[in-house]
Amino acid sequence: MPKLFIDLDGPILDVSVKYCQVYSDLVCELGGVPLAIQDYWCRKRSRVPDSETLQASDVAGAELPRFRQLRKDRIETQDYWKFDRVWPEMLDLMATSPLRGKLVLVTLRNRPDALEEELAALGIRDWFEAVLSTNGDAAGPDRHSAKVEIVSRKFGNVNGGWFIGDTETDLRAGNALGLRRAAVTFGIREAALLEKENPEELFHHPSEMTRWLESLAHQTL
Repeated sequence: MPKLFIDLDGPILDVSVKYCQVYSDLVCELGGVPLAIQDYWCRKRSRVPDSETLQASDVAGAELPRFRQLRKDRIETQDYWKFDRVWPEMLDLMATSPLRGKLVLVTLRNRPDALEEELAALGIRDWFEAVLSTNGDAAGPDRHSAKVEIVSRKFGNVNGGWFIGDTETDLRAGNALGLRRAAVTFGIREAALLEKENPEELFHHPSEMTRWLESLAHQTL
């Protein structure tokens, strides 16, 4: 079967509750009033700048650097990743799939130790042939290059496989690696943003993705 590289947040985990909880807690600490959760999540998925979201939450603009630092410090701690949930469709698939132990996880993280702890707590560490993580501080138009680097260092030339993700970063990394790209619109980016990257596959529900993965599991290289 083709080599499958996959991001964690979005394709495998529903992280919406975690992101919303971090946002709500920090806004309260900074003296603001949190937006309705659905409003915040829509803003996050459509890439509304943090500065605009904080303004709408009655938080002073000067607090933006502090908000970002506190979010970075907390979002990978157990207090917040305990809100993450594996999509039920992925649990069902991986219970019997020959893909178990063959996926390659590629994600941006500031604390690799916390990543391993979360994977173990969720009971999904054995889904992966390898767990690749790199500094989540990477920013700008070349943010994807951090993922390209760790994949290339581990596997060299990986032409012929797939990169499955929920952000522009994932799709650009896949493109740079010579991989076909599958985008999921039920993660941290809305469909309109992902469509601009022209992925070969676009999935709007976890069940669509898992049916596709099941078909790939029976393909040969």
